[in-house]
Formats: sequence, structure tokens, C-alpha cells
Amino acid sequence: MGKPSSQKDRGKGSSFSLSYEGAAREPANHIKVGSGGFSFKGSTMALLALAVLALAGTGAYLALSGQNQGSPSTGSGAPSTSASAPSGGTGAAAPARSGSPTSATPEVGQAAGAQPAAVREHRKVVLRSGSNVDLDFTNGQPDIIFSLPANADDGYTIVGENGDLATVDGPATAESCAAATAFGFAIDQKNVRRGLTACVLTDENRVAALTVLGWQADDPNYAGGLSSVTMDVTTWEKPEGAA
Repeated sequence: MGKPSSQKDRGKGSSFSLSYEGAAREPANHIKVGSGGFSFKGSTMALLALAVLALAGTGAYLALSGQNQGSPSTGSGAPSTSASAPSGGTGAAAPARSGSPTSATPEVGQAAGAQPAAVREHRKVVLRSGSNVDLDFTNGQPDIIFSLPANADDGYTIVGENGDLATVDGPATAESCAAATAFGFAIDQKNVRRGLTACVLTDENRVAALTVLGWQADDPNYAGGLSSVTMDVTTWEKPEGAA
């Protein structure tokens, strides 16, 4: 039978009293909760079932309390989780793109980005004894001259004046003439031939190509000396940004 709680037990508001007597009249176990006492008489299995129910009820209460308290924090945490996903180790990253490789210093006579050099002038030029021509075609200083060198034995020769002539291997193009280094070349009666080419670096820093089309070798003062030379001339624009 249950026993009334003592004055001491009634002073503890958080205690609960539970006692039981088994079939073999085992000594009563007593658990105090609240100010009242409760006695239970029955089998051990029944007591265990009652304890399980009590624990289940306590767990459900705690779960409900935790859910009510945790909902705001769960809601606020969701954006943080989704925002950090792209930067995680397993997130898909955009492939890095690299630009196409470009030369740090484009060749002289060639526009940036390896575009073909623009032709400034293309024409036929006839040089006669003592004449000259400005291959920039700006009515400026003459670049080549058909002159008679000092102590000349072979007559008139085409040489550089304010410009300079050079030979190149292969066709004379804007690129090959810009890269030419064999300056000091001259066209005279010994080397003149149809199709002979030469490059010219003008006084305005342009490049030009000469191709011999024909000549006259009837200088009365020099046997076999040149009296005129006809050439095909192409002058290219300076590279963009060049002085």
C-alpha cells in the first residue's frame, strides 16, 4: 500500500514517490517525485513497462521542446549551407580559360596580331642616270639614287641615299625586308638581271621591295654601263604604333 508522504517529502516540489510490492512481497523500492507518493503492487514486468512509458513520455516532451527551440536556427542555417556548396571540394568549378598566346614584341614590318602588312604604294619606277626616288612617296628625301660612284669603272649604280638597300634570301616581302640585315647592296651592270630583288629601308622607317623588270646598257661613257633601270616597287605601311 502507498504511504503518505512525510513533511520533508512535501517540501520537495520536484520529487515523486513510487513503490511496489512484487508477487513474492519483495521490499518496496521508493522513488520520490513531487509532494505525493505512489505505490504500485504488481509484477516486475509491469513496473518495467510503466518505467518505459514514463521514459518515452519524457523523451517525446524533450523532442518537442527541442524542435520548437531549434526551428529558427535551422531556418537561418540553410542559406549558409547552400551558399558554401559551390566553393567546397566537391563543387563543380568553372573551367579556367586562358587567352590565346601572343608575341610580346611583334616583328618589325608586321602589324600586331600577325596581320599582313598594308601596302602603301605599288608602282613601276624608271631610274635614269643621275635620278633618284623617294620610296615613301611623300615628296620627301630620296631613298635611292642612280648615281656614278667615285672612281667608278662600271658606270652608274643604284645605291641607297637616305635609305639603304639590302639583299634577302627568297622573296622580298614585308616580313623578309623588315628582317633584312645585309645592307650596303648596290645594283650595277655586273649583277643586274631580270627578276633581281632588293629591299630598301626608307628614311621614314618603312620597308620597300624592288624587282628589276629591265634595263638599258648603252651609256656612251662606259662600255656596257647602265643608262636606265625599270623596277617594280612595293612600299608597305609601318607597323601600327611604330615611330
